[in-house]
Amino acid sequence: MILYLGAGLIVLFYFLQGELSRLGNQGQALVDLKVRVIDAQRKPIVGAKAEFIRKNKPFDPPTFSTQTDEKGIAVLPKKFADSEYFVLVRRPDGTQSITAILDRDPEISTLEIADPEPLQGTVIDENAAPLENVLISAHVGGYRTPALATARSGPDGKWRFDKLSSSLDFFDLRANSKGKAESRISWNRVEGGQVDFILEKGLPLKVQVVLPKWKVAAGVPVDVLGNPQLNGKTNKDGLYILEDLPLTQNFFFHIQHPSLTYRRQNGVQPGNTVTFQLEPPATLSGTAVNLRGEPVPMVTIMHPHGPRAWVRVQADGRGRFKIGDLPSGDVFLRFKSPNGLSGTVEVKNLKPGEHRENTLLRLLPN
Repeated sequence: MILYLGAGLIVLFYFLQGELSRLGNQGQALVDLKVRVIDAQRKPIVGAKAEFIRKNKPFDPPTFSTQTDEKGIAVLPKKFADSEYFVLVRRPDGTQSITAILDRDPEISTLEIADPEPLQGTVIDENAAPLENVLISAHVGGYRTPALATARSGPDGKWRFDKLSSSLDFFDLRANSKGKAESRISWNRVEGGQVDFILEKGLPLKVQVVLPKWKVAAGVPVDVLGNPQLNGKTNKDGLYILEDLPLTQNFFFHIQHPSLTYRRQNGVQPGNTVTFQLEPPATLSGTAVNLRGEPVPMVTIMHPHGPRAWVRVQADGRGRFKIGDLPSGDVFLRFKSPNGLSGTVEVKNLKPGEHRENTLLRLLPN
């Protein structure tokens, strides 16, 4: 009987695994994702190359590549359709465009690729000298999207895109060169004109990550918020060094660690070193109450610190709660109750790894 039950559970486990792989992250059955590629006269474009790139991994290689059929349709098989995608399409003559499939709607998305119009400009340094071999990339919809096209500046600092679809009215352009700070410019077709970059010398920014007792934290992933192309890991000395950053830009970091936490830092400008000291997380439990000392049921509580920042916990019907991953010292918690009461509350003098119980968390609206 026990053996039979065990076998049954194994069969059930594999059945559920198969069902989960067949369903998307919203519990919907996966379907083929399709995009119809047309020209400016609404005629299908046959033989265009379509590259499907995961929206949450815009700088990774394409997950799937194919060509449009006789109806101008490119299909991403449903076995890959478990997330949202960018679709980068190139006509047989090389003209390029991009669109996004933002859900798993079985309807076909349509992408128009009109004939190309050139986009060009120059790159100079802070002394107005032309810069050669600068990498220019064109993006649509922000800098966290795949590069639609790239070009290099020549000895005279000039660069040019010849194959960008004129159906696209906006481009986000970035210029990168070793030893120089990145420059970004947005361009729109209404204003038009050429795009001229000025690249100035950049500065490094050092991120230091240390373990408890100031031990070196080597190989720890460091995410640069809003700039995923800069993500990396600490070296053997616990340092992650970013080079050639813009002097006036603030950078925010997220340190990934499965069990330790840290105190959130404000934005840091290049030329500085920011230190994240990892420590055992503290836990706080108790009852959320209002000014009269009455429990506040179902209140949502969160905090901005550590690898699991902004994870929300909800108090029960009697206001009882438990929230973890807190750094040591004084910590501000944010809260919001179902009746609209919201604000912040301060918890004093937490110790690393402390489990503080029976706390009365008095919620003051602010």
